[in-house]
Amino acid sequence: MTNRLPPLHALTAFESVARNNSFTKAAEELCITHGAVSHRIKLLETHLGVPVLERGSRRSTLTRAGTAYLHAITEALAILHNAERNLPDKARSQRLKVNALPAFAGNWLIERLEDFQKKYPDIEIEVDPLTHSLSQFDSLKLDVAIRYGSGLSPNLLGIKLKEIRLYPVCSPHYLSQASPIRHPEDLLKESLLRHNADPWEPWFQAAGVFTPEPKPVATFGDARLVLDAAAEGHGIALARDMLTHTALRDGTLVRLFDINVVSSSSYFALFKSKPAPQPHISAFIDWLLDQSKLEAT
Repeated sequence: MTNRLPPLHALTAFESVARNNSFTKAAEELCITHGAVSHRIKLLETHLGVPVLERGSRRSTLTRAGTAYLHAITEALAILHNAERNLPDKARSQRLKVNALPAFAGNWLIERLEDFQKKYPDIEIEVDPLTHSLSQFDSLKLDVAIRYGSGLSPNLLGIKLKEIRLYPVCSPHYLSQASPIRHPEDLLKESLLRHNADPWEPWFQAAGVFTPEPKPVATFGDARLVLDAAAEGHGIALARDMLTHTALRDGTLVRLFDINVVSSSSYFALFKSKPAPQPHISAFIDWLLDQSKLEAT
C-alpha cells in the first residue's frame, strides 16, 4: 500500500458495489458503465495491494480485507457528507441543476466534472440522470438539460455541443468468437445492436454497402444500454463517438473499421435564454463547449 490516499471515485464505487452486492446496480446508481465500475475497483485493489471483492456470476461478496476496509470508508464518507451539510449557508456553493441523459451523464460528463470543479469551485453541480420531459424544465427547477436530437424545444435555447459520428464497436471477447470480420458487409452476418435514433443503414451506405436497414438482435431507447450490451458481448453496436472514449481507452470495447457516418442528431445543451442566464449557468455552457472542442482535436 502507498502513503497516498486512493481516488475518491474508487472508494464510492467500492462502497456502492458492497452495499448493492452488484456491479450492475452500482453502475446504475453512479451513472457510469459496468466496465467503469470494474476499472475503479481494480484501481482500488491495486492501490491497497489486496483484493476487496470476490466476483461471482450473480453477485459480488466482500473479502475479509474488504469487510474491514468497508467499515472504515463508510464512516469516512459519512463524515464528508455531514461536513457539507453542516456548512453555514454563506459558505455553500452556487447550485447548478443539470438534467442529462443517462448515457451522456455516465459515459461523458461524470469523468470530466473534476475539471469543471477545479475551475469553478464555488459552483456545486447536481446531475439528474433521469429522462424527464422538457415540459418539466420549470417544475423541476432545472438550469440546463442535455438532449440528443435536433435541439429544438419551445421556450428553451439549444446550443450544439458537437457533431456526432457513428461507428461499430464490440467487446474483444465477441470479436474473438465471431466469424472473421474483414469487410463492412461481414457485419450483416453478425448480431447487430442499435439505438432507435441511430439506424445502421447510413453507416453501411458510407461503407459502400447498399442494403436496407438490417434487422438488429436488439434495439434500445438508451444509448448507454447499447454500449453496455456490446461490452457484455451481446453483439456489435453502432456507437456515438462522444460516448465511447473511456471504453475504447480501457479496452472494454474495440472499434471496427475507420469508417464513420455523421449522425442526423447531436447533443444539445438546452436552457432558458430569457431572462439572461445567470453567470454560473453561462460558465457551465462555456465549459461544455470547450470540453467538446478539446475532444474533437
